[in-house]
Amino acid sequence: MFVIPFCDRQAFEAHGRGYLSHVCVDVEGQLYPVFFYDPIRLSQDLQTNDENGRPFLADAGMIVVSEITLETMQNAIQHLYVEGFFNRFVPITYQQLALASSADPYSWPPRTFT
Repeated sequence: MFVIPFCDRQAFEAHGRGYLSHVCVDVEGQLYPVFFYDPIRLSQDLQTNDENGRPFLADAGMIVVSEITLETMQNAIQHLYVEGFFNRFVPITYQQLALASSADPYSWPPRTFT
């Protein structure tokens, strides 16, 4: 399901931060970049944005879960797949993922190259 693996330490740190970015999920052989938030971190980031004159928060592929754990993220992906959520997005290829990661590892989601 998750294309870019992460270890227990990374999962623990993501739980504490309330978000996990740079996640790519494989749904029936199609890759989709996603970004997980928990409600507390989402609220904090929205407040910070608002204080800086940007009263909104938008990230491509954002998924808000009750808490950042492997179980809740996998559960969300499974439910969203059944609901057709990923049909609204253009998948990326492994090659595009590799090119994007090497070009700018801090940019997310990966930009597709033609």
